[in-house]
Amino acid sequence: MKAKIPPDAPLLVEIGSARPIEVSFDDKEPYSIAIVITNGSRRCKFVHINRRKSGVYVAHSLEGSSHESYHSDGKRHWKMKGIDEETGREDEVITDLPSGPPLDQLKGFVRFRNATTVLDSAFLENFSEFVDSDGTFDKIVYLDSRCLPSAINYQVILVEPFRHGLIPFYSAYPCHFQLFTRCLPWIALLIYEQWPKTKRTK
Repeated sequence: MKAKIPPDAPLLVEIGSARPIEVSFDDKEPYSIAIVITNGSRRCKFVHINRRKSGVYVAHSLEGSSHESYHSDGKRHWKMKGIDEETGREDEVITDLPSGPPLDQLKGFVRFRNATTVLDSAFLENFSEFVDSDGTFDKIVYLDSRCLPSAINYQVILVEPFRHGLIPFYSAYPCHFQLFTRCLPWIALLIYEQWPKTKRTK
């Protein structure tokens, strides 16, 4: 797999070497990222991010599973499973979302998922417990709710290679930023400490 390097992208180059115009690497597919939250007594499966040949998926482990998908051709949808109150049977609702560019034609970045969640222990009980038998993950992002405020906002952003510098940041909240470059497009994960608002020192 080859990724073009934008001519204006900041790049580290060895002394005496010419600036490359593209980079070759073996992108990994499928590529899986797990976000795990602990409160000190249990580990909760929070969010799974999966890059497959068919697209990118963000899945939640709350009861009544749901996921948001961005397919390779640019089509997007939100899918939620639950129990129909009238029939008592499992029901699935699919909501189409505005389409974006095909993943292999993505320029700049696309905001894929943006959500805020509280971190109190009572709410975390709604999430399944993370166990070793859940499978293998390429990366695990581990959050400790004891070191975070009452709520966080997380954003999953799809990024054209070497265009991560275009992603804007909120200045009001501290941000934990991670960039995963072993897949195409690159995947950026931003986690903001939201409220109660963290006081910044001058």
